[in-house]
Amino acid sequence: MALTVKFSRDMSLVRRQLTKIGDDLKDELDDGLQAIAERTVQRLRDTTPGTDLPRGWKVVPLPGTRATSLIGIVNVDPRANKPVPRGASSRTLLDILEFGTRAHPIEAKNAPMLAFFWAKLGVNVKFRKVQHPGTKPYFFIRPAIAQAKAEQAALTRALAERVRKGLV
Repeated sequence: MALTVKFSRDMSLVRRQLTKIGDDLKDELDDGLQAIAERTVQRLRDTTPGTDLPRGWKVVPLPGTRATSLIGIVNVDPRANKPVPRGASSRTLLDILEFGTRAHPIEAKNAPMLAFFWAKLGVNVKFRKVQHPGTKPYFFIRPAIAQAKAEQAALTRALAERVRKGLV
């Protein structure tokens, strides 16, 4: 018995199959990126110093985009990205926590005195000027981002390998 192959000029079946493959890949990519973002948010919540600031980490769609794959990770706590004035420059609280600060003077500007609780002495104190010892860096954002990038690269390689092997 001879093998018969029938060719058709109608490409609609091929088009539908390719569209289905593309849609399946996009769904897997979306799901994978969402999972990576959620794990990254949890890492940031686990490593961000403080009590309220860690709860501010969220996964959000990037504004002005239509693709569901474009998501971002932000800290929605109002204090997180508010500039903290410091001399001639200002940095955000997240920046200060990530990279730390050097020792620096702090002077009263909007009041005659600085007033705060000095935990080491156990009392409230007032000064016109203090020498802040600096803030130690916590380095919690960069490792979380590096891990997310590695996971995204692995996801992309896995999907590309499935396409190459025709397993989609």
